[in-house]
Amino acid sequence: MKTARIYLKTDDTGRLIEWSAYIRADDIRVGVTRDTLIPKVYAEGWPAYFDDLTERGFDVEVCEHQ
Repeated sequence: MKTARIYLKTDDTGRLIEWSAYIRADDIRVGVTRDTLIPKVYAEGWPAYFDDLTERGFDVEVCEHQ
């Protein structure tokens, strides 16, 4: 099973500060952040990353970063 969670961190006004993701596929688990992604991929934003993951067969959930 391939799953992913995209975490959105916002400020008090609801403006997006940063996003990250946690990806699981079989026995592999990977956390991705601004520091670990290719800058162009991060700059395209989480909606593009969401679309890419779903096209690759991942079940993706978007969550608020706590």
